[in-house]
Amino acid sequence: MKYKSVLILCLNNSIGGVSTRMEGEVNGFIDQGVDVHILGDEQVKDCSYVKNPRVKSVIITELKACNTVEAIIRVLSQAESMIAKNGIDFIYSHHPDMYLISAIAAQRMKIPFMVTIHGIGFHLFNNPFQHFILKHFVYPYASLVTCMSPALTTISKFLVPDTNLRLYHNLVNTERFSPQAVEEVKVVTDGWLVVSRLGAEKIGGIVKLVEYAYRAGVSRVSIAGDGGPLLVERFKKLLSQAGISDFVTFLGPRKDIHSLMHQYSVVAGVDRVVLEAGSSMKPVCILGYNGGIKGFLTADNFKNLAYTNFCGRDLPDLSLQEFIEEVNNIDSINLEAIRNLILDSYSETHIWKQNVSEYISHLHYKENTYIQAMYDLMCFYELPIEGQVYSSPIFKKHVVGELLEYGGDKEVYKKYLKELENKQVFVHPHEYAIKAATIRVSDSVIDGDIIYSRDESVLVNDGVIVELDSYVKAPHGHRLHVTIRAMTYAKVHDENPMLMAVSFRNPMNGASLSKVNVSGLSLSSNKDIGYFEYIKLQSYMTDFVYEIEIKDGSEVSELRLVKWRPKPGENMLIESIKIQVFQ
Repeated sequence: MKYKSVLILCLNNSIGGVSTRMEGEVNGFIDQGVDVHILGDEQVKDCSYVKNPRVKSVIITELKACNTVEAIIRVLSQAESMIAKNGIDFIYSHHPDMYLISAIAAQRMKIPFMVTIHGIGFHLFNNPFQHFILKHFVYPYASLVTCMSPALTTISKFLVPDTNLRLYHNLVNTERFSPQAVEEVKVVTDGWLVVSRLGAEKIGGIVKLVEYAYRAGVSRVSIAGDGGPLLVERFKKLLSQAGISDFVTFLGPRKDIHSLMHQYSVVAGVDRVVLEAGSSMKPVCILGYNGGIKGFLTADNFKNLAYTNFCGRDLPDLSLQEFIEEVNNIDSINLEAIRNLILDSYSETHIWKQNVSEYISHLHYKENTYIQAMYDLMCFYELPIEGQVYSSPIFKKHVVGELLEYGGDKEVYKKYLKELENKQVFVHPHEYAIKAATIRVSDSVIDGDIIYSRDESVLVNDGVIVELDSYVKAPHGHRLHVTIRAMTYAKVHDENPMLMAVSFRNPMNGASLSKVNVSGLSLSSNKDIGYFEYIKLQSYMTDFVYEIEIKDGSEVSELRLVKWRPKPGENMLIESIKIQVFQ
């Protein structure tokens, strides 16, 4: 076999889904006769794949964020030293900041490299200029770029050449995560177990699960996983404000999830946790990344959920009533059928060895003179490039710009730079779920309660939609106090105002109402708009305040802010939106 040793570059892969996937891959490499060497930071030192006694060598160093010139030079030096010392045949990385370093090291050492892309969040969060660099200078020269879901693979096709891109599902150790008889479990409770890292992308769904579980009569919820102290503190504050602090137990990170699951009646989580619970024949509720609940895994919805790696991103959120109905029907879920589906296609027992064999078959070195020249220019401009390279105008214009000018792609690059400059606001979807996170233990309206708040500026031409949770009921006499801070870049404000449209629905059947007894807004003849108000934006930031009185028992379902008959370039900047409800 030509490729007998691999260097895996690890960054921020703490205990969790990425770590578990890497554990399976490391064992797969070793089973195929490939020596594994690891270069990682402090966060990976306790991961099982790092502690694997069959791994040949491990170096733990202070990597932090490897996106400055100084850090790239330092880590690259360490990687090349390990490659030379151990006769490494190829490089593998799982973190976006390590992709670039892998590509540079591969070119300088004349060996192939491969990467795995984790999560749609990567495509949403990372600097757009980093995408440009990866698309043009890294992905085309990788032997293999792998993804773990069809949805992620579909998005990645816009960045990665089809010849390099492959889908390899997450797999689960079906022997470790296996059914267990009740009499074999030392401690059994009818509470629920949430298995999840308390990260920005997941905490919104966990908060909603706690609220729904409490209102559905679940005895208690335990959470296995760690997270940032600020997020955890906010979560605990929400619990305290709702008066249910004792309802939730924080277990911290655990390494015995396979046995811990059997102590609880239901498991909740997302992605790999769904497979692990299903393999253990435990009912599993899927948490949404957007702050909602997607429902329980069944044999019928298994295939649809697999499309998004069992996160339900393309499925609607459950209302409280729908959630309670699913809870009441848990006993009808065919847990054995779910485990059989996992055994057929997601068991790592034999598949990882087969996958790794395919990895190796794709390996071949590709000459990448662009990345070598880029690195040389980065070193030349190290001092002027301050901070993260992807945000540095020196890096953009004097490194990448000159490189593409000499390479003949100057016009393409100029066009892309102009698009980046026009894109002033980057959207972080999960932040909206965090800001909107609340815990309601009843449907009662608290006077002055903020039912929606957003203070992140957004520059748009078409508009924004504010979706409100179904518990926001406004009985007779209740008022909504809406405050919008916004401005426009349009020249003629009176002819092209912003339209605030408010939709209502019947709380009994969820259907939209064509006519609702409301004061403070005008009734539109357009059923899709409902009630509306024209907002004459100014060329400077202005506060607009509206009082909307609801005179029946309808629910507020949606508030839309749209530019009336928008023209190209007539963008509006919405700085903040706040909605309060009053008796």
